[in-house]
Amino acid sequence: SLLYRQSGLFSITSRILAVDMLLKRIPISLISGMLIHNAHNVKPDSMIHLILRIYREHNSEGFIKAFSDRPDLFGGFSPLQNTMKALHLRKVHLWPRFQILVSDNLSRVNGEVIELRQPMTPAAETIQQLLVECMEATLAELRRLHPQQLELDLEHTFFKAADRLVRRQLDPVWHRLTPAAKQLVDDLKVLRQLLGCLTAYDCVTFYSFLETIIAAHAPGARQSRHSQWLFLEAGNQAVLEARKRVYLKRGDPEYEGDQPTKLVLEEQPKWQLLRSILEEIEHEAARDEEGGSAVLIMVSERRTCGHLQDYITNESKLLGQLAQRFFKWRKTLNVQPTVQPAPVRSGGPPNKRRRVRGGSNLSSRADTPTLENEDTFAEEEEELIQGMPEEEDVSSDQILSRFEEIPKTSTTTIECYDDDRYERSLEDTQPRFIIMFDPNPAFVRQIEVYRAQHPEREIRVYFMLYENSVEEQNYLSLIKREKESFEKLIHEKSIMAIPLPEKRVEREMEVIKPSSRVAGGQIKVLSGPPVITVDMREFRNVLPPILYARGIKIEPCTLQVGDYILSPDMCVERKSISDLIQSLHSGRLMSMYYKTPILLIEFDQNKSFTLQGLSELRDNIRLQDITSKLVVLTLTFPKLKIIWSSSPHETATMFEELKAAMIGAEEGEDGETIHNMTPQDILRSMPGINSKNYKLVINKVNNLEDLAKMTQREIANIIGEECASKLFEFLHKKQRL
Repeated sequence: SLLYRQSGLFSITSRILAVDMLLKRIPISLISGMLIHNAHNVKPDSMIHLILRIYREHNSEGFIKAFSDRPDLFGGFSPLQNTMKALHLRKVHLWPRFQILVSDNLSRVNGEVIELRQPMTPAAETIQQLLVECMEATLAELRRLHPQQLELDLEHTFFKAADRLVRRQLDPVWHRLTPAAKQLVDDLKVLRQLLGCLTAYDCVTFYSFLETIIAAHAPGARQSRHSQWLFLEAGNQAVLEARKRVYLKRGDPEYEGDQPTKLVLEEQPKWQLLRSILEEIEHEAARDEEGGSAVLIMVSERRTCGHLQDYITNESKLLGQLAQRFFKWRKTLNVQPTVQPAPVRSGGPPNKRRRVRGGSNLSSRADTPTLENEDTFAEEEEELIQGMPEEEDVSSDQILSRFEEIPKTSTTTIECYDDDRYERSLEDTQPRFIIMFDPNPAFVRQIEVYRAQHPEREIRVYFMLYENSVEEQNYLSLIKREKESFEKLIHEKSIMAIPLPEKRVEREMEVIKPSSRVAGGQIKVLSGPPVITVDMREFRNVLPPILYARGIKIEPCTLQVGDYILSPDMCVERKSISDLIQSLHSGRLMSMYYKTPILLIEFDQNKSFTLQGLSELRDNIRLQDITSKLVVLTLTFPKLKIIWSSSPHETATMFEELKAAMIGAEEGEDGETIHNMTPQDILRSMPGINSKNYKLVINKVNNLEDLAKMTQREIANIIGEECASKLFEFLHKKQRL
């Protein structure tokens, strides 16, 4: 609180700020304004929505400003209006790149942009076509199985967002999908990754990735179902072409020589192009009077950073070292990379082919050729490894005796787009030459802003791109998507209604308590809004903002047991399906410290309301199943109540009903609170004592010693003949020591 009152500019995460506001640690009325970064992430019932709601309730004069540079992430129905409503804003300014003012401002700076379109090698281009054929066949098979749920074309499957899009469309029926359909969804993701690795990685790394996939689907592997694209002719040919980029062996049409195998080690075309660019920059820097210029190289993969660094410093030995590591890894791999087709069920005549409904290419995989056999290569690996140069170790003579500061004009920096600091890399390095090894539209916008901020610098940009590749298609699609997103937002702004702020009304709870001072009547006492104590860790989900929006007062607190405390006797522990499964496997569940413990199982509102899928059900009952563990849990803790909720909004409704049910309830003393708990636990562990009769014994018998001295008839008068017989036999049975 003292830190906030010292004033200044604070950069705080939404979770910490929401807790501080609810606990009144920060003087909300003294806040001048709020700046929200990444406004596209603000959704209704989000944590930022809760913060702005509290801010507007206590401060109506402070400003709110939000920024976003991702127009493509505004999705759904009326995205601009819903976002402005969640941000409590009524004005919006859109600044697309094609606007005249923005275009004129950025085009004033004279900068040189050199676009270099590098053709792919024939082998890489062939592999790309074969992988696209596999993706098309996999997508067609998935559409055949679920034509109504899946609305996706081949072009959209090249993006990373395609994985989430496919899963979002299939989530309502995910529990009804067959294992084969789920495997097809995974295959689409793997094929998309292979297309990205083809242009980003070298030939050895790409082939090792393929070998890993093949080994995972080899006979004897743990994989339950095999990827069907591996059994297609296109998949088999793609693996063959990838192997030929690394080495050739006898039997290949391109093979020449007397050795059993021949290393090829095809170099990436972009590497040679990068070498020529750096040589051009070096010659130009030699003529510069300043003595050099900083160079910034941007790549899309972190692995590429290390490869480019090794290639620039040691060009001739990079692929050889990678191949040596690959063959050593391949030698230690016990699983053979050969994939055999699934056995065909016999029974029909061999001259009659069984008809397959739907005419799918992936369904008739028994007739497709298998992947090439690599068994003979195991003996030849040793010869290849021995013929390669050993990796050089860094000696003590190569280590500098002292360190000196390197000027920025003499550095070549390699950064990755995935890093969080890539937006600051331009200001940190202040490069004169920028090489975009991999295309990225977002970084292109960063370069334009950087050039506009520093018009005195002559900045040259080298833009590298594989011609007629999936990489080029993805880049052009992202540019088109950015323009279309701005056009949609501009159109929505012209027709949308101005959102009005919602006013939250706190509920007043009427608590009815009996009073002997009022003859034959009762009095009503207003105690304010209903209060729910929420664990600090629960502020990662959307339930606390929903509860606050419904007029419930939230008190954040670090709870040792449970997640939500509705009353001194009622505690709720919220579990999602994945968290529930992990808790049941590890035995980590709430302790029964409350009179009414509740286990809330909350489902995702965008997924099916089911605990187990049809494919997970078994004919027999097993203890490992989640349903069996829930039964054991209820038998172990008879007081435990289980509540099922289909969404967070339904959970909030249940909490309101539970709070309303407690109004007017007369609190009486519980037997468990006035007796010692240890003797109760001992008593309940005895034979014949259960959850229905243990309280009768507690009320009739003073202690365990008196219980042991009672006759069987006296015990039967309390709990019945059958239970008394079991208890008396247990108490008076002679044990041998």
